[in-house]
Amino acid sequence: MDYISEQGALRMPEYGRYMQNLVEYACQLPTREERTRCAQNIVRSMMVLSGQKDSDELRRKLWDHVALMSNFQLDVDYPYGVPQPETLVGKPERLSYRQERLPMRYYGRVVQDMIEICRVLSPGTQEFEQAALAIAVQMKKNYLQWNRDQVDDERIADDIARLSGGRIQLQPQQIADASAWLEKTVKYVHPIQTEPKPAKKRKR
Repeated sequence: MDYISEQGALRMPEYGRYMQNLVEYACQLPTREERTRCAQNIVRSMMVLSGQKDSDELRRKLWDHVALMSNFQLDVDYPYGVPQPETLVGKPERLSYRQERLPMRYYGRVVQDMIEICRVLSPGTQEFEQAALAIAVQMKKNYLQWNRDQVDDERIADDIARLSGGRIQLQPQQIADASAWLEKTVKYVHPIQTEPKPAKKRKR
């Protein structure tokens, strides 16, 4: 009996053992023409398995995957050029992150960026007021993720003033009213737990 543990590791497990065996079979065919024709059929099968719409980008990716599954040993006429190991295999480049520390980390980077955008708006305009209140409401939500107790609107008003360098000045009542209005206007529905459907009336 041929055990799976004795067949070697799959180079691309998402395609399964059967597709891996087909690629290895293509590598053993005697002529380049036969190997190319077999590889084309493998790519067509992979396209069906992917369930994606046929496109030039998808075909290029699948041909690269065939090369990877053959450990770059499959000698065929690649339609997009022979894939090179150094371009397909290797560690991704290290991402550069901003190093500056946030003054109030529990509000998050997005809130700080929103405040910076709001600071360039003209105070007293409707756009400025709406943006400031939207930021304050988001700050309340972020604060409650770290502190399960109720958050004081006066604290949010003080914090947004500090983070904006005094540019954004809000009254605690304004923040409370904006939060109450949002709760009444926007009804949150969990993406998995949808609202129950009303029961159908039985026919008499």
